[in-house]
Amino acid sequence: MKIWKHALLACLAAALLWAALPAASAAGAEPVLRVTEGGAPRGGTAEVALWLDGGAAVSGGSMDLTYDSAALELLELRPAELGGTLVQVNPHYTEDSARLSFASGQALGEDSVLLCTALFRVREDAPLGESAVGLENARLYDESAAPCGVRVESGAVEAQ
Repeated sequence: MKIWKHALLACLAAALLWAALPAASAAGAEPVLRVTEGGAPRGGTAEVALWLDGGAAVSGGSMDLTYDSAALELLELRPAELGGTLVQVNPHYTEDSARLSFASGQALGEDSVLLCTALFRVREDAPLGESAVGLENARLYDESAAPCGVRVESGAVEAQ
């Protein structure tokens, strides 16, 4: 009888550990800053969005949105409404980048958050095809201002 109880307890313990593994690995997953794809004919406007995925524990950060200024002209960088979070944008940080910074006294608390939307004009002389829209100098922080790891996924604007 004792062997049966020990075997049952071992099986239950293994099942609980197995069930907890996906949650533990998801909690430790690195947040992702993701730029979406956009497109427009030459002379038209294209919109791309900057998303933070898996960043529920993030409370602040800064990043540079980069683009090919020979093919694209940044018309507007619209910060998203993040409810109590201070969001600042510098749309003309350099000739081919814009800076976005955000800070809050508490974690964002959502797994997927829209940070900003960028509106580009595709130049008349832009080559047909994709022009990269990327992120550089990306830094994220938790509530204690400790740095968080971050992974970046670039997007593009397609001149049609």
